[in-house]
Amino acid sequence: MSFNKVLEQLHILQLPDNSARQNAEHVLTEIIETDPTQCAIEFLKISLSKTEPIAIRQTVLLFLKRIVPIYWSAGFESFIGPAIQQDVKNKIRHELLELVTSDPDSKIRNGASYAVVQIAAVDYPDEWPNLLSTLYEKMISDDPIAISGGLSLLQDVFEDLVTEEQFFEGGVGTSTITECLKHMGDENASYDIRIAAAKLYKSCLLQLENPVVLQEPSKRSGLIQHFRHIVTLLTVILQNHDLDIHSMIFRSILYKIAYTLATEFPPLFFDGNAKISLQQSVIEDIIQSVPVYIDVVVSENQDNYRFEQHENISVPTALQNLMIEQIQFLSGLNDLSLSGELFEQLLEITLKSCIITLENENAYLADFNSFVTEETHVSPTFNLRNAIDEFISEIKSDDISNLFEWSINKLGLLESTNDSRLKEAALYLLSAICNSSEEIKTTAQIVQVLELLVRFLNDNDSLVKARAIITIPGFISKFEEHISTKDFGQKTFLESLRISNNSESEVVKSSLLVSLNSYRFLNLNELTQETQGAILQIVEELLEDSEDDTPSLLLESISKILTPAKFNKKALELLLKASWKDPSNIQSILDTDEALGTLLEGINLQNYLSYLQIGLPAILTTIESSTGEFTVNLSLSIQLLTTFVSHSPEILPESVFNVINPVLSNIILKTNDDQILQLSSETFNAFVKDSTAELFDPNVVLQILAKFLDPELSDSAAMNVGSLVISVISKFSIHLKSLLPEIVKATTERLLKAKELSTIEDLISVLCYLIAVDVNQTIDLLQGQNIREIFNCWFKNFESLTGERILESCKALAKIYLANRTFDFTVDGDEAVNQYSDLIITRSMRKKQQYQQVSVGFKIVKLLVFELNAQFFEGDEGEHLIIPSVDNDGEWEDLDSSDFDKLQSYLEGQEEDHDHDYEFKSEETTQFLVSFFKEIASKNILDFKEIYNHLNDNERQVLTEKIV
Repeated sequence: MSFNKVLEQLHILQLPDNSARQNAEHVLTEIIETDPTQCAIEFLKISLSKTEPIAIRQTVLLFLKRIVPIYWSAGFESFIGPAIQQDVKNKIRHELLELVTSDPDSKIRNGASYAVVQIAAVDYPDEWPNLLSTLYEKMISDDPIAISGGLSLLQDVFEDLVTEEQFFEGGVGTSTITECLKHMGDENASYDIRIAAAKLYKSCLLQLENPVVLQEPSKRSGLIQHFRHIVTLLTVILQNHDLDIHSMIFRSILYKIAYTLATEFPPLFFDGNAKISLQQSVIEDIIQSVPVYIDVVVSENQDNYRFEQHENISVPTALQNLMIEQIQFLSGLNDLSLSGELFEQLLEITLKSCIITLENENAYLADFNSFVTEETHVSPTFNLRNAIDEFISEIKSDDISNLFEWSINKLGLLESTNDSRLKEAALYLLSAICNSSEEIKTTAQIVQVLELLVRFLNDNDSLVKARAIITIPGFISKFEEHISTKDFGQKTFLESLRISNNSESEVVKSSLLVSLNSYRFLNLNELTQETQGAILQIVEELLEDSEDDTPSLLLESISKILTPAKFNKKALELLLKASWKDPSNIQSILDTDEALGTLLEGINLQNYLSYLQIGLPAILTTIESSTGEFTVNLSLSIQLLTTFVSHSPEILPESVFNVINPVLSNIILKTNDDQILQLSSETFNAFVKDSTAELFDPNVVLQILAKFLDPELSDSAAMNVGSLVISVISKFSIHLKSLLPEIVKATTERLLKAKELSTIEDLISVLCYLIAVDVNQTIDLLQGQNIREIFNCWFKNFESLTGERILESCKALAKIYLANRTFDFTVDGDEAVNQYSDLIITRSMRKKQQYQQVSVGFKIVKLLVFELNAQFFEGDEGEHLIIPSVDNDGEWEDLDSSDFDKLQSYLEGQEEDHDHDYEFKSEETTQFLVSFFKEIASKNILDFKEIYNHLNDNERQVLTEKIV
């Protein structure tokens, strides 16, 4: 390998020519594959070379990080090999640590740090036992670079690799925390060191938060002592309110630490005086920060300031981050009341903190979609206004009442001014106040305040109008006990709708749709046809330019205003157009399904057919023209078709069947895409249920069924096959009677092949269905197959079943038990327990004797007892049975859970429940199981006593407590 060739390719990678870069990367990949050990050595040399440009050194560190998972060791899942030689590994580990703790360039230190953490993920602690001790030595040295690098790397190691046991072992964690506090409080240290120490300490807090620490007396007492120390330190450090960028970054981390201390640890740990002192300090800090925030962040004007720049973060971002952490810490002190002169100042600065930034204002007015994303709370960014929202939600009742009084007075003063940004902020603040769960005590005339808010609807500024539209329904909802929500809600809604329709601003129009979610006190689906039409008009006007999260809002809006069972052609047209705006958006797809389902719910056949004429052509054309490969348009079309078919008010007419059937059957038989198969199986299942059996070609149905039952098909593609099998068997019971054994055989073979629980659940449902129809015939069918493995698969997955699957499985198992069939095999019971505790069980030994072998009836009883206990432990959605407590003084004192005769005699003394029969079709799982066990225990059905006596103590106790 030529060192110069490697270096040459690295230099080419820095060129702007994309094709040249791609070729260089390809050449380097080939070099690495030829000799990964030597290549790693060369990369290391270049990374250490002070004569090479920083960009080249960064690149080789990136390549080194890239080859580690492939050539380092088998500890990585992506390992291919050959492995880098051991002596080279030792050198790489040593030199990378040196880079992290000695190189003057932070980019190189960071690049080396990433590689160290990656290697340590598999090498620490076995292959790299001295990693922590080496870093600790660097951290306590006199070299600022070594300290900074050691602290930063320790943070990554502590977060990703160090366990709780390792943290407390040998005092590693305690020593690290001590050093962190020393560096954090050292005013002579550089901010780089203090920031790195604060970040590391924040990582250490994750270990101290562990409840186990609080449970151990020695650790708890040490934690309490440390808590006092760190709170005292924070009280001192946070007195510094400088707005230097390094100080802002440092204080942001300190406020995060303070918030964790205030919210994640027992309140008694936090000294009351210290908490009050920190509250006062953070309010003073906010007061000093806000004017600068208004200039630098809101108005984007830094002319009056001379900030030192930072390589990783801008001043506006650092300042906004600081204020977010300040406000969040203040939220964490919610047990303290806000009062006095500082509170008066806090009110004013809270309002100013809500002023929309110039950047966001321009973004909203230029593109209403960004406004929708923010107002529907799906924005990935967390800004200062979001922090204010959270802060207000944590304020106590008295304080929120004072804030409310202040805010409505402020709004009254602002009404006649031209300060639109402050008006919008005041409305935003009031909206946040009204969203608080705390009661607001006020002497204000609520109707007059509402009239004030309504007047803001006529403001000249679009954002003020939009904010008023969003604020009003929240205000009415908050004070629904003081005013008539029906009268005032209806009037204000219609006025907001009028304003929105007359406005040319898309922000104003979209705000009306956002506000619909807050009009929960109105029956929006009972609006007049004219009002519905006005809302749909807004949807239509926004539809063309809608993107990102707006199509979902449009779909939700349509869904909210639809009148049940009433034909609405316009709504369907808009709904379908909105759904096609972004077929890849999962939320949009879900909203489409909900809206279309709402539109189709309860309609008559005539209207249903009219809807099909509008919707089906485009859907079927998309499916028919598909090659079978996955596309988002094909996926959406199939899902829309599923919704249409599944909401048919009657059996589909032959004319509709003939249009859908060939297209749907063809795509299923043509495609091999897992997702398309999964979706289309759901469609075909609904299609089978809602169509006349005689219209189908049985051969095509069997071809489709065979495709989904193919053992080679993925579990994902076959996820709905069980439901489809049930639909086919029930629909074509006469036509396919002779083929039932083959269908059952294919189903059970697919079951034994399945790995994913969702697919297994669906296939087990087939067995449950067949047993419900005819338990003896089903057992006869299974007897001719691998029935033992089928039962073992069912029993093994029983405890993982969810929802309705649990009840249907319980009923099926109960039927098998009551059928009293003789099985010439045993099934897997509990795991075998080796009586020789000192004998090491090898993998081969365990494979041969993994489970005890028990009878089918015994296993069924054990599973049903397990579920009975689980139902009582987790709770059932139906009415819960009241379990009498067992004590030494009551009438149960002589009842021993191991004494079946006493259990039986007690049950015989109870009144018989005549509402139950053996079907238990209307019972919830808990009641079904209780009734089942009462029946077989009281009458000793099928010698239940013998099974009962072989249950373990816990299982007998469950039966005693739950059925008596």
